[in-house]
Parts: sequence; structure tokens; C-alpha cells
Amino acid sequence: MKKVMMAFIAFSFASMTMLSCTQKPEEIKLSDLKTACDFVSALGKIADAGIKWEEKYDKEIIKDHFDSEKEGLEIYEKRKKEKEDKLFAEREVLKKKLREITEAAGKKYTETEVKECPDFEMLEKKFKDSGLPLK
Repeated sequence: MKKVMMAFIAFSFASMTMLSCTQKPEEIKLSDLKTACDFVSALGKIADAGIKWEEKYDKEIIKDHFDSEKEGLEIYEKRKKEKEDKLFAEREVLKKKLREITEAAGKKYTETEVKECPDFEMLEKKFKDSGLPLK
């Protein structure tokens, strides 16, 4: 019985860990954030997504060069605009979730309480790298 219980606990822990790692930032629920450090962690996920967005934008838009051999300029510009529209829509979702989390954190905790969290300094750096506004 003890082995079955330990296996169940291990499976439950592994499932929770896997789910928390695969949760998309826009799926973060305010009701799940119980402490100031939970808010910092959630903001860290938003910042990570912002960094990935910057990399994706760089890859899909900045490094997407026009090749007159393959397509006409008009087709290229249309394709590029469609990609940009999609990417900027993704970024707006992140910014909306960012505002939602920062407003909720501001109502529940002081700036000092948030800055006391161990991950806060790393969070500031992530936001500088992400291009998203922390404040």
C-alpha cells in the first residue's frame, strides 16, 4: 500500500510539474497567484514569452529578405504584412496579460513586498531583454 501511495504522489508531482512548465503565459489565472512571489513568477513567464516573441520576430520578419527570383515585391510585402499582423496580435495578448497581472499585484502587494522575492532581480533583466514594459 505504501508503494502504491508513493507512486501516486510521485505521479501527481510529476504531472503538476509538467503542466506548470507547459502552461502558456496567456493561460495564467490570477486566482492561482497566492503570494507576491507567485506574481513575480507569473511575470517571469510573460517576460520569457516576450523574449521568445522578439526572437521569432527577428527570425520571421527582420531576417526575411526579399528574393526577386522567387516572388514579386507585391507578394513579398503582402506575406510580410500577414506575418507581422499575426505576430503583433500575439504580442498584444502578452501585453494584456502583463497589465492584468501587474494591476492585480499592485492591488495586493507593495512594491517592497514584490522586490523581496528571490527572482525579482532576474525578472527585471528579463523584462529589459523582452522589450515588454514592466511598469
